[in-house]
Amino acid sequence: MLILCIVYDTFSIYAISDKRLREALTGVLVGLICIAVMLNPWSLEKGLYFDTRWVLLSLCGLFFGPIPTAIAVAMAGAFRLYQGGPGGIVGTVVIVVTALVGLAGSKWRDKQGKSPTWIQLYVFGVIVQVAMLSCMFLFPAAMRNAILKKIALPILLIYPILTTIIGLILKKQEDRRTADSRLLYSNALATAALESARDGILIVNLEGKATRWNQRFVEQWKVPQHLLDMTDNKLLLAHASSQMANPEEFLRLVTELYDHPEKSSTDTLYLADGRILERYTQPQKVGNEIVGRFWSFNDITEQRNAAESLQMMRFCVDHAGDSMFWVTSEGRILYVNDAACAGLGYSREELLSMSIFDFDPDFPPSVWCKHFEELRRRGNIILETRHRAKDGRVFPIEVNANYVHFGSHEFNFAFTRDITERKRTIEERLKLEQQLLHAQKLESLGVLAGGIAHDFNNILTSIIGNADLALMRINPESPVIDNLHNIEKASARAADLAKQMLAYSGKGKFVIGNHDINDLLEEMLHILEVSISKKAALRLNLNRPLPTVEADATQIRQVIMNLVINASEAIGDKSGVIAITSGCMECDHSYLRNVWPDENIKDGPYVFIEITDTGSGMSKETLAKLFDPFFTTKFTGRGLGMAAVLGIVRGHRGAIQVYSEPGKGSTFKILLPASDKPAESFDPGTKVDHGKGSGTVLLVDDEETVRAIGSEMLKEMGFDVVTANDGLEAIEVYRARPDIAFVILDLTMPQMDGEQCFRELRALDPNVKVIMSSGFGELEVTQKFVGKGLAGFIQKPYKWAALRESIVALGCEK
Repeated sequence: MLILCIVYDTFSIYAISDKRLREALTGVLVGLICIAVMLNPWSLEKGLYFDTRWVLLSLCGLFFGPIPTAIAVAMAGAFRLYQGGPGGIVGTVVIVVTALVGLAGSKWRDKQGKSPTWIQLYVFGVIVQVAMLSCMFLFPAAMRNAILKKIALPILLIYPILTTIIGLILKKQEDRRTADSRLLYSNALATAALESARDGILIVNLEGKATRWNQRFVEQWKVPQHLLDMTDNKLLLAHASSQMANPEEFLRLVTELYDHPEKSSTDTLYLADGRILERYTQPQKVGNEIVGRFWSFNDITEQRNAAESLQMMRFCVDHAGDSMFWVTSEGRILYVNDAACAGLGYSREELLSMSIFDFDPDFPPSVWCKHFEELRRRGNIILETRHRAKDGRVFPIEVNANYVHFGSHEFNFAFTRDITERKRTIEERLKLEQQLLHAQKLESLGVLAGGIAHDFNNILTSIIGNADLALMRINPESPVIDNLHNIEKASARAADLAKQMLAYSGKGKFVIGNHDINDLLEEMLHILEVSISKKAALRLNLNRPLPTVEADATQIRQVIMNLVINASEAIGDKSGVIAITSGCMECDHSYLRNVWPDENIKDGPYVFIEITDTGSGMSKETLAKLFDPFFTTKFTGRGLGMAAVLGIVRGHRGAIQVYSEPGKGSTFKILLPASDKPAESFDPGTKVDHGKGSGTVLLVDDEETVRAIGSEMLKEMGFDVVTANDGLEAIEVYRARPDIAFVILDLTMPQMDGEQCFRELRALDPNVKVIMSSGFGELEVTQKFVGKGLAGFIQKPYKWAALRESIVALGCEK
């Protein structure tokens, strides 16, 4: 049995990793030892042997298990049968029975979960010996009694003790092997733990020599193997400090820790290559004795950079101009930035306890579920909704919603922007575009009116000129003279209408004169009727006689036109009445307190024009802003708002009184100071004596009728006339005729207009005399030629007398 123990340990059969091989070898070894024992038996008689094989087999079953025991039983049993003799069969039975007792003991030990004690081993030995002696009953009685008499007492007294001693030896070996196995396992576990750690780990003894480390430490500090194997730790420390951004501080702290072995510490190391390590150290103890120091180094470079990036990102988010929301799939608010808090008026803590349904009236839970499902499908949605602030204010917002998926969680990361100002700007832009379109239409109408007035003036020039010449040439007693005067009157009124059209187009001659307001209203009646809605009826209530007013007739017409069109727009699509009333009244200080403007308005007689409509009327708020610049409730005329109306009236030293109520219409009363001068009226004139002119005149006009009547007028004055139908032809004629005394030049012509032609004529002859002819006002035309040598101006349509005055001013008529 001792040989078994020695061989088992010597050849380290227990250390064989292959379990089947280890068990087979163990069974063979036990079987061989059993055979060796049986070769040196205690012979009781021939063929009957006594040995200790059953002790060995029972202990094999107890300590080595079934497979080695089965192999050993097979070998021992086969050999015992081979030996033969009267005890062969019984000896084989003893082998099997004691082996089974050993296996039963193994089962009991496994159930107990611990190794047997010496008392338990002794009891086990007794049981084995009893089992062996029980097998003796297989012999015949005489043989059995003789055998038991010889061996029973020694067996029961000595062999249990032998079994206990050998069992204790096997137990000790087993305990040592178990301890070794546990130690190996612990070392393997510690090594695995050390190598699997993300931190670099170094363990040193009290002198600072490295005793254990992991590969992460070697990689972190780029440590050569020979530095770890050296007993002197100074070179390892020097290697580490050479990589530090601050080597002196690093060495100071390490020295301090070695001087105080019981001290623990956590700090941060900054390496020269930019890496950041978090260092932790504590004393290494065995029991209560300090035997060294444990160091761990955690590379937190990425973590620190990520934290800095996160901090910068959070700063950017919190200080962004747009509101930002992190919202769960259930609509709960996870995070908001400062802009969101400021926009809604809630604190961040309040918002984080709320859901999207609490401040977005357009997204109740049922709508939110569908929205999030759509967001999940599309990934990004841009939409408009509304938010309700803490103070109850509801404002429009634009939302840029983004689907974000982290692990098993889903979020909506949304940018929102208050678009109140944008919507207001869009509305203002649309309004301005409409106003611009309206202005463009009116501008086009103005251009059209100017063009019509220009052509109209050319036609009237022919009519007025022919009537004027007819009156000059006809016998004063002729019955047609009244007809000619009627033609002159009608032409004069037509010419005045053309002037109104020019004024509407932004051009024309503004002249202050004394006018009868009734005459102006009667003249405007037709143009007012065609300018208002077909649903509005226009009524004139004119009181006669009226004092005259000193005014610019064109500007007064514009004021009347503007107020009448305003009244028509106030009536709209409904049927209504616009009444225009004229009259004269005495205004005192108390009456003039309720007019615009109320400053520098003197008491006295005023002629008034009162325009009343049955339209929608105006509120007090609208009345308060009525005369503010750029304030409007509708498009009113070609840029002539109520501020411009007030400016015109103020310029005439007058005032405006306004009365209006919503739903009851409006009344505008224009007050103009009365004048004691008589009204200017059309004087058809009579035939005037005139001197005769001499020389040649170049008449330039693109209208044949104007050239024809102009030529007749000039010939009547005694001039020779040559004509040209545009500027290019005029240049050629003037270049060919050096005898031309002066030129009458139309301003508006195709190919080369009058302005360009004038420059060319001045280039040919700096002393050329040019009378410019145009349907536009003198002030506008002559401003273009100030300082350029223009000799005169005559406005179309012109009469013979006006043409004569222009020529006399040149000194070309005697």
